[in-house]
Amino acid sequence: MDPATHLAIPLLILLAARMNPRLVVPLSFFALFPDFDSLFGIHRQLFHNIFVTVLIPLAFLIYAKARKPGWVLPIAIIMFYLISHVMLDLSGVALLYPFYQEAFYFEPNLYFYTQPTVRFDLVVEWGVRPLQDDYEYVFISEAGFVYLFVLVAVLVIFRTEMKGWLVRRVEDVKWILRRIRSFFERSE
Repeated sequence: MDPATHLAIPLLILLAARMNPRLVVPLSFFALFPDFDSLFGIHRQLFHNIFVTVLIPLAFLIYAKARKPGWVLPIAIIMFYLISHVMLDLSGVALLYPFYQEAFYFEPNLYFYTQPTVRFDLVVEWGVRPLQDDYEYVFISEAGFVYLFVLVAVLVIFRTEMKGWLVRRVEDVKWILRRIRSFFERSE
């Protein structure tokens, strides 16, 4: 999937669930985080595995629940963004990297036919295959533009809620940085 899709789909889901935009929007960066493994030349491996997307955030979530209850929701949102990224990339992801470097894939396709009769066929392919190196990276696909359009439409619809966030975005970033700093200071 392209970055626009990775960003728009989980963000739209969280906004549709009426999550606080002041919390959801700044943390949306984490929806793109797994793709930074391509900078190391091992795309869909290093940051696309269950250790980075599930186990490490789960450890932080357990710690936060015990020591910093105010951090539970932000960490759960980060975990949602990371997991949604991997789910959207399930056309081939090394889920057990570095222990198992084959790609797990799950590809559902819904086909629509009009001849000889109108019908839908659902074809699901899944399994394990060698991980393919992809050096060509689609930055925004056709679907990505559609998702961006929908995201902009949602932001316009929720403009009243978003206006406060946009006006105070500097304070929000400072608030997040203070929370991160206090989290690490207390853990020392």
